[in-house]
Amino acid sequence: MFGGIGYIWFVVFLKIENCNCYSKMKALRNKYSILIIFASLIFTSCRKHSSFEYQAKNLSDANIKIMFKTSNGTSSDQTLILGVGETISMYKEDLGAGRVGSSEKKGEYIGAFSKIEITKNNTLTGKKDFLKTASWDYEEMNPHFGIYTLKITNSDF
Repeated sequence: MFGGIGYIWFVVFLKIENCNCYSKMKALRNKYSILIIFASLIFTSCRKHSSFEYQAKNLSDANIKIMFKTSNGTSSDQTLILGVGETISMYKEDLGAGRVGSSEKKGEYIGAFSKIEITKNNTLTGKKDFLKTASWDYEEMNPHFGIYTLKITNSDF
């Protein structure tokens, strides 16, 4: 009896597999799989991530201390010490897909920071508003990467 049931299942499976609709479904599934893979490759390869880097450059005649906080809310106050003539990266901001030229900060203030305080020789506090966009130099390195540089000089104290 079990041999007969097994034979019936085997015949049914053969009929389904040999059915024209089964082969059409299988071909259709393969076409959709290839289409999905191709579309994924196009979308991921064409949309590059863009970012800004914020740097500080000490052009004064003494060591400086920079205390800052990013405005993304995830970091606490950070402190950097810069020697004379030294340049250091303060923060990198990911903009997502797109171009930096279309996202360049044109407002009055740099949005990446909520606080920037700079001291020289641990006594002189910077009198300039370092959060203002005018305090920073901008250079677009390529369509997906731009650098803001805060150049600190003796006249800032």
